[in-house]
Amino acid sequence: QSVRGMALYLLTDVVNYSETYKMFGFENHMSPDDHYQNLQRAIASIGGKARRITVIMPYLYESRQHKRSARESLDCAIALQELVRMGVDNIITFDAHDPRVMNAIPLNGFDTIRPSYQFIKGLDVTQLHVFSYSERPGTKALLIDYVVPPQVKHERSQRLLELSDEKTHAFYQRFVGQEMPVLLEKSKAGQPMHGFTPNYIRVEVENHPELDNHIVMVSLGEMNEEGDALKGRILL
Repeated sequence: QSVRGMALYLLTDVVNYSETYKMFGFENHMSPDDHYQNLQRAIASIGGKARRITVIMPYLYESRQHKRSARESLDCAIALQELVRMGVDNIITFDAHDPRVMNAIPLNGFDTIRPSYQFIKGLDVTQLHVFSYSERPGTKALLIDYVVPPQVKHERSQRLLELSDEKTHAFYQRFVGQEMPVLLEKSKAGQPMHGFTPNYIRVEVENHPELDNHIVMVSLGEMNEEGDALKGRILL
């Protein structure tokens, strides 16, 4: 069947070691290089007749190198450029180790889908505790074979912190207009008091020093200006 004028999507799993082949009577497991070469053969067989070629590579070929943090993998960059020269228009991968590798093919499509982010986004949680692992002497992090660049770690942390805020705000909005008990905490003179409901919603009310460490009923309103608590009205 001819592929002339068709939009093709080629899926390759370069870390699928379960695929085997025989050579000189021995069974061998396919390496990432073997899968990549098969992909090149498939593209070459198309002969430029397809309207568009998109390569879907869940694990980006040669994207991780031992203790490489100063720049993206050179082998990966060369591989991407080879695919583009062969006629590939778009490349789709999951959680690229270093998204900066897209700089190798700036005029072509390169999408890195974040399944881990989407998985967390779909969880029914109200807040995330986000922190980057430590590479200080004596920690297990120093034994990891690859290093995520500091800029990438910061960007990933920021995305998760923003997601945490979205989830917290969505959870808070479900209780706007309800009346709930709040344990108030002491605050500075002239500053609003804050407290928490039994399900840990942070609430902001007018300062009443005599209510410090007391549980009072509060009518919950909209978010405060800082976006970290619901404004409340004490019900006397």
